[in-house]
Amino acid sequence: MEDTEGKDILVILYTWDRYELLKQSLESMFSNPGMNFRLWVVENGSINTNLYGEDSGKKQLNLLINYYKNGKIETLILNQRTMDVHFSINQLMSLAKLTGTVSKVTRPDFVFQSNDDMIFEPKWLSECYHTLLDLEESEKVTIVSPFHCYHPNGQLADGMQTIKRVTINDRPYEIKNYVSGNTWFMRSGLWLDTFGLYPADQPDSGDWQKLFINHNAGNFCAITPTEMVHHSPEATGKGKYNRFGNW
Repeated sequence: MEDTEGKDILVILYTWDRYELLKQSLESMFSNPGMNFRLWVVENGSINTNLYGEDSGKKQLNLLINYYKNGKIETLILNQRTMDVHFSINQLMSLAKLTGTVSKVTRPDFVFQSNDDMIFEPKWLSECYHTLLDLEESEKVTIVSPFHCYHPNGQLADGMQTIKRVTINDRPYEIKNYVSGNTWFMRSGLWLDTFGLYPADQPDSGDWQKLFINHNAGNFCAITPTEMVHHSPEATGKGKYNRFGNW
């Protein structure tokens, strides 16, 4: 197993006017990840919105700027208006491809992609890391998610059912064809080279497109043993901060 020391892990996040959820998410993200990481964020024009109360957009922008000033966010992209999910991911993918010897910019070793409504529990990142390292060679797992996605009706999406259970290093794992697109942990080469840019004109199909690429190459996905990241109850489709169809 690879040593966790010195691994460059990039966490990417896109967000738009979800101040209360985002505040909880970032607090939990930084609390006890179990490993060091760098955070890049795209803020999609919240300065001009008040979706969830007076000045909610300004509060979100100020929250992110304060994290940036304090060194918690390494790169903060501020869009004047919402550019939708996949355009924002493409912005981050394009930036992650840049390298330079003078500027000492290199590709990250691993990428963790997240939404702005996820609540993180202790050691969420180290668990993703060890899950991938345990499974990638023997089980051809290339994507790990700490979130087990159920729809409001309690059903899993097709292909997200467990197809195999294994125990490695005394840790039980579930292997799947596909996992939720809300949180992915993967090696950066898969994200940057194999997946390619997201279809910005198809905002609802980009995650599935990447999962099909992964599956068609003979690769699989897995969830972490304790599924340590969860949607906030307010973000599951019925609460105040419902974002379905409104990115």
